Amino acid sequence: MQKYLPHLLLIACMFCSSIFAGTYAPLAPANPDTTIIHGRVLIDPWNWLNDRNSPALQKVLKNERLYAKRAMKPSQKLERKLLKEFTNRVPAQLETRPVIENGYEYFSRQSAKQAYAVHWRRKLTVSAKDELILDENKLAKGKRFFALGAFEISPDNTTLAYTADFNGDEVYRLYLKNLHSGKTHDTKLIGISEFLWLAGGTHAIITRTNSRMQTDTCDKLDLQTLMVNPLVRISDSGYNLGIYYSRDKQFIILSSSSKNTNEAWLIDARGADSTPRLIAPKREGIKYFPDIHGEKVFLQTNLWCKDGSIALAPLSSGSMDEWVELISGAYAEPISSFSVFDDHLILLRRLRGKEKFQIYRSSDGSLLRNIIPSEACDLNFQAGSEPNSSGFCYAMESFLFPARIYKHDFASGVDSLAYTYPLPMGYDPSGYRSLELFVPTDDGVFVPLTLVFRSDLDLDRAHPLWLYGYGAYGDYEDPWFSPQLQSLLDRGVIYAVAQVRGGGELGQDWYDGGRLLNKKNSFFDFSACLSYLQAHGFTEPDKTVIEGGSAGGLLVAAVLNLAPESMRLLIADVPFVDVINTMLDDSLPLTAEEYEEWGNPAIEGDFTAMLAYSPYENVKPANLPDVLISCAWHDTRVGYWEGLKWAQKLRLNNTGNRKVIYRLLMDEGHTGSGDRNQFLKYQASTMAYALSILGIK
Repeated sequence: MQKYLPHLLLIACMFCSSIFAGTYAPLAPANPDTTIIHGRVLIDPWNWLNDRNSPALQKVLKNERLYAKRAMKPSQKLERKLLKEFTNRVPAQLETRPVIENGYEYFSRQSAKQAYAVHWRRKLTVSAKDELILDENKLAKGKRFFALGAFEISPDNTTLAYTADFNGDEVYRLYLKNLHSGKTHDTKLIGISEFLWLAGGTHAIITRTNSRMQTDTCDKLDLQTLMVNPLVRISDSGYNLGIYYSRDKQFIILSSSSKNTNEAWLIDARGADSTPRLIAPKREGIKYFPDIHGEKVFLQTNLWCKDGSIALAPLSSGSMDEWVELISGAYAEPISSFSVFDDHLILLRRLRGKEKFQIYRSSDGSLLRNIIPSEACDLNFQAGSEPNSSGFCYAMESFLFPARIYKHDFASGVDSLAYTYPLPMGYDPSGYRSLELFVPTDDGVFVPLTLVFRSDLDLDRAHPLWLYGYGAYGDYEDPWFSPQLQSLLDRGVIYAVAQVRGGGELGQDWYDGGRLLNKKNSFFDFSACLSYLQAHGFTEPDKTVIEGGSAGGLLVAAVLNLAPESMRLLIADVPFVDVINTMLDDSLPLTAEEYEEWGNPAIEGDFTAMLAYSPYENVKPANLPDVLISCAWHDTRVGYWEGLKWAQKLRLNNTGNRKVIYRLLMDEGHTGSGDRNQFLKYQASTMAYALSILGIK
């Protein structure tokens, strides 16, 4: 009897807590599982919820649907109003900038009534007509989900190879479309990660995923027989394969990468021999990303500097010992990417967390000039600049402006506007402004924090504020333009993004400072931003919304455990909150390859660190804010059950009467819907609920 006493007490507590908390939220039945690891006993009352085939699960999900519908009903009128605002900002016809490739210019169009894009091309001849390549709307018709993956035109311009996911589970299937006849052939090949044509047009190089969603296979595919010739297989579950063309498309570069280490091969894209040639054997902790120009290999690498430098080697090189550092690295100024031209080499680099371009002479690595935007923005190289071009194209996007594409002239140093995406109807950028801050933390670092708000907002008094964060995988949280954000800002809400440790904005140390044994720093940074914003009068706890998705869901969930009183509403999208149970199960997709990010709980030190912050394990009785959790049934990255289990535990421990809502998206995966109409409806629903919680109409 004593053996089962903790389980009985837990069930009793569940019954009592649901009564005294004054909430009518559903609570799934407990069926405790016990795990003993490193001498610790872990009891999980709701581990059974990960069984998709359980009839009891369907009853739980039905109760959750009914509760979410009832709880969000008061905000439905505002949801409809917001959705109308969103759709009114969609341009009647949106056309992308044409990109010239092999005698054609390629572009996409999407009318206001279309949920997906339509892809076209036009031959570079006088009076050439537009040719339809692919209509995503037709592919999606009658399907509950659709996402386009690879999209590659054959070298002879006759065939489109594309992949599609019709389930949301990121398992892509390969199709070949004859662009003359319009007929499409289903190859029935699934699990295609990437596809690149070889020069002859009869073969391609593909990568494929296994059942754990690891990209572990690279093959040469015969497009006539659909037979595959294996090129590279990797057995280490911590690595993934990826392929990309060299700038001149003479080679395909194949890379096998973990979070810390990689190695790469060259595949000649021009001839019959596609045998991969290793550029340099992997060396623990060293990463390199090559490109080819003529008889030289240019490499972005951390061999000499943890934040990256540019190396040069002969094409015949087979060892890192032959590399020469062409452009030195700079601490806390990480290199994001680079592009090689005949006489120039351009780096996309970061300074104090913000992006800039640096233009060098490729022959000797001497710096010629910088392109430094006046505002915080996202910069990207754009297609359309061949290695022998007189300049290069780049895109600039910010919170205040949609993407603008510029052409930089190497000779004059002048940037000219080549293309701009239209402003939403009724939107005037001058009516809004952004503010960049650096927030001090207790351990002496300064966290970049960007605010966006209406220009006429009086910052001397507190306003509703929506704080977003991510902070994982060394990813960058650069500004992006969202027409939907206008509806938030026009109602007096400040939108903010915190670039916490675990991201890569300030270099490798910034990333390392927020992963593995240092993961708690991400939560401390986000909490510091919350405290700063409230202490300096930008907002108040009862006017604060925090949001994060996936690893960002872990971030905000951990902050909830640390300081539940610091917010009015928490929004968690596909949140990674069941850290211990997920990382103990290496049969799940991605688990084994994530050890270098989160740690391996089989190692006691890693386990202790993870257990100390895992949101699900650290829920305690508290007067919680409102919580809105969204998960996806077909999510292969973060299981639907993580948020579902977390919702039960939050309700059990909620000493107040605010709501914990679990919303399951049955027809989607981790990245949400590609259907614009569905996306806008989801955005309207979330924003309406948040605004109603804040008392804003």
